[in-house]
Parts: sequence; C-alpha cells; structure tokens
Amino acid sequence: MRGSDLLLQSLLKYGVNRVFGILGREAEVLNFHHPELDFFLTRHEFTAGVAADAFARVSGRAQACFSTFGPGATNLATGVASACLDRSPMLAMSAQIETDDALHNHVHQCLDQVEIMRSMCKYASELRDPRQIPAEVRKALEAAYSELMGPSYLSLPVNVLGAEIPDAEGQALLGQAGAIHPKKAPQSDAADLKAVHELLVKAERPVVIVGNSLHREDAVAEARAFVAKYQIPAVSSLASKGIISDDDPCSLGAINRYLNGILKMPVIDEVFGKADVVVLLGFDICEDVKPAMWLTGRKKTIVRIGSTPNEASRLVKTDLDIVGSVKQALQTLNRPENEVSRSNWAADIARTIREAKRATGGNGHQHYPTVPPPAIVREVRRALNGDGILCSDIGLHKQYAGLISETTESNTFLCSNGLGSFGSGMALAIGAKLARPEKKVAAIVGDGGFHSNSQDLEFLARYDLPIVIVMMKDSAYGLIKHYQVRGGQEHDKNLVDFLSVDFVKLAEANGCRGVSVQSSKNLRREIERAFELSEPTLIEVPVQYEHQF
Repeated sequence: MRGSDLLLQSLLKYGVNRVFGILGREAEVLNFHHPELDFFLTRHEFTAGVAADAFARVSGRAQACFSTFGPGATNLATGVASACLDRSPMLAMSAQIETDDALHNHVHQCLDQVEIMRSMCKYASELRDPRQIPAEVRKALEAAYSELMGPSYLSLPVNVLGAEIPDAEGQALLGQAGAIHPKKAPQSDAADLKAVHELLVKAERPVVIVGNSLHREDAVAEARAFVAKYQIPAVSSLASKGIISDDDPCSLGAINRYLNGILKMPVIDEVFGKADVVVLLGFDICEDVKPAMWLTGRKKTIVRIGSTPNEASRLVKTDLDIVGSVKQALQTLNRPENEVSRSNWAADIARTIREAKRATGGNGHQHYPTVPPPAIVREVRRALNGDGILCSDIGLHKQYAGLISETTESNTFLCSNGLGSFGSGMALAIGAKLARPEKKVAAIVGDGGFHSNSQDLEFLARYDLPIVIVMMKDSAYGLIKHYQVRGGQEHDKNLVDFLSVDFVKLAEANGCRGVSVQSSKNLRREIERAFELSEPTLIEVPVQYEHQF
C-alpha cells in the first residue's frame, strides 16, 4: 500500500471521516476517495480550516482540513489559527515538496510549514517515512483532544505519500498505533471546593463568568444547576452563549466592552462594580472578557475553577485558583448538603439587562428607512427557533448578533471569537450544517467580511446546503468606521468605504437564491420563506449603524 492509503486508513481508525480542503500536485499520489470518508472541496483553504473548526465545535469530534504546499498551507494557516484561539480540536494537514528537493525559502513553493504552524498548534510534525503515519496521526489527535483543545498539524512530503510498503506491514502498523488517550484533568481538591462554597455563602453580590470549556467538558447541566443553586448572576462571553440559557432568571447574557454603548447604560459597572466575588468558571481570557471589566468598582475576591493551569496568570490574577475537572468541581459544589441562601440580586440585575436588550432597536416591524441591526438579529434568531445554529462573521454586526440574540441552547451561537477571522461567517455555517444537518443554520454577515470570502457561495450550491445568509449591507468596513468616529477622527472614505455590490446577482451567479429586503416589514417573511424553501439563500438588507457609542 502507498503512504497515502495508510493515511486514509489512519484517519478512519481515529474517527476522522471528513476532510475539507484543496489538493495540488500531490493529487498524483493522494486520493481522498473512500466509501467511508467525505472530502469537501472548498474554493479557498481558509474556508476549509474554519469549516473543520466549526464542525468540531458543534459535534465535539475533530475532523481534518487539507491543503497543498506553499501558498495552500499559508492560506490554511488562518483557519488553523482560528481553531487555536477558539480551542477546537482539529487535524490540519498539508502536502510538502519531496524530501530530497526541499530547501525552505529557496525551492519553488517550499516553506518551513511545520514552523509556521507550530506556534498555534498542539502538535506539529513532518513525516519522513510512510511507516510513521499511523503513530503520528494518533499523536496529533491525542494532543488536539487534550485541554486546552486545539489544532494539530502534519506536513506530508509528496514522496512519503507515494512510497509503497507491504499491505501486511501497513495493517500491523495500524494495529500498533494504539488508542487515543487525551490528557485528563485531575480531581479538584475537596478542601479548595469547600472554601469556594463558604466564600459564596458569605458573598453579598457574587458573579460568575462562564467559559467556553464547559461546552467541551460536558458540564453545561452542572453549570446551570450551580447558577440556580447559588442564585448567582451569570455572565457569558460570545463563545459561551447558551451555556446558561438567556431565559434563566440568573442569566445576564453575553457581556463585552461594546455593550454599554449599544444599550446606552453602564452595564459593566452595574454588574461588576458592586460585586464582591467573581468566579471564573472554565473561563479563558481569549474569550475577550477582560480583567479590567470585572475588576471595576469595589475590591473583590477572584476565584478561578479550570481544568488546566492558569497560563495567563500575568493577566488573570486570582485569589483562589482551583485546577481540576470543572464537571467534578461543579458536582461537588452542587451537592444537597451545600446549602446557600441569597437575596434577589441575581434576578433583579438580570431582568434589567434583559429588558434593555429587548428594547434596543425597536421591535423591527415599524417603517424604518433601513432595518435596525438589533431587529435583524432578533428576526433571524426567532426563525431559527431555540435549537437552530446562528453563526456570525466579524464586523460591527457581530456585536449585535452576539450581544442581542437570545440563546437558550448550548453551542448554538458561533463566531470567530478568539481570533476574529474576517470572512469566517459562511465557513462557520458550512461546518455547523454538515455537523448537524437536521438543524436550521443561518449566518449573519456584513458585506465587507462576506465579500472577502464570498467565492464559497458556490460550495453551498454544489453540496445543496440550505444555509440562510443574512447580509447587513452598508458598503463600508463598518467596524473600522466605528473606530474612526470613536477616536474623534473624521470619516475617511478612502479607508473604509467601497462601491455597492449587487449581492443578489452574485448569489444567483454562484447557484444560490438571492433576495433583497428594503424594509423591516418584509424581513420576517423572507427569512421564513428561505427556511421553507430549504435551499441556499442570501438575503441582502441595507443598514445604517450608529457610530456614536
């Protein structure tokens, strides 16, 4: 068998049966055609990386993305970086120039791909012999599945993929590779957890910030029980939306530095200024809720409960740091004998924020010159029902999508939260829909970010993926324009504005349905129709953003 055959069998052995990507000259020796494996041909390697990232987030299973060498690998790198900072297990692979011809930065299309990827991967290696393949795939996936989860990378020289070894030897190597055993978190110290309980019993105004690792550690039910038992107001990041349902009486929803301006009220001071204890529960600073937010106001005790050591200790300073299984820690804290009583502080502050969010931007059905961004978000979320998946691209619209949308189910809001990958919205929706085909999936995008990666509209048509893309169109880089205004500068059109594009025609040219909605009264009908038709649809909606907050 060839090394390429051994690669396919190794992937399948470890549950990797979906590969997103684009092949190059290595197609001479590598063919992903296999009855048990699906290869999804994307129009850009960035889409391949982000789609594999989203698939892992939604399903909990690492899949693969693939590129050719040189520019294919560097295109793939942003998708790999996205998976790194959103902690998604993934196997990234690239072909490489034949071993005897390779000379990094000198030979045509030959870069040191392992070093490029190493800084953002859990494991990175280049194979020198086909006999390494099963063991290297196992090592890469074992690292990817160990917290903090993330991508691993394998560089595959063309001559290694094309090399022949006896079939019997290949099968023996597969058997010897063994099973995947990710590193498991230790048990949390009982005395430390008792101290946490006693601290929360005495606290007047505690707050918990729930982190994205609760998705990965299957601790959502325990987190919801913890919030209910201790009557503790719960803050989410954009990455952890839905872990605590937005209809929970204690849920404060997602909070970040944009929320004060959008709601036109000092939410951050109200939540954290009066708090005396802040619990960082499975929290990762990469989720972009910064210490400056929770340290505002009165002096407070900071407790961190996480399954890995605090690698950001220079920035995230704690008074009590508990390293161990978050699920087990919550189970201990939730025991019936751990009694606690609390005032209605949680429900009061949660109600205030919830009402302010619902009032923002009107009800979305009046006659506005353009549809308010919050109204667009609410209509899309409503059409998805509680368990549909909402994906957001990067831009000013992401703040409305992440902060305003009401999310009641875990893992039903996706964005490139850690890296903020511009143009990722449709790629996230692709990965989410392929992972959960039974669910409705929609992407909210801006015209700037979307058109930076719009070529994969054709992917939606080719694979008949009934994803609904709702585009907020302002013919500008709206978030950059916002920064200009916030910084007291004049609006410089040369830096942010561009010509209007007919995205309806673009969608149709790529085999998708395109619709333009000019008023809020038609928006609900068009979103509902898009899901009823069950075909890939782009809905273009003009918007005018507020840039004064």
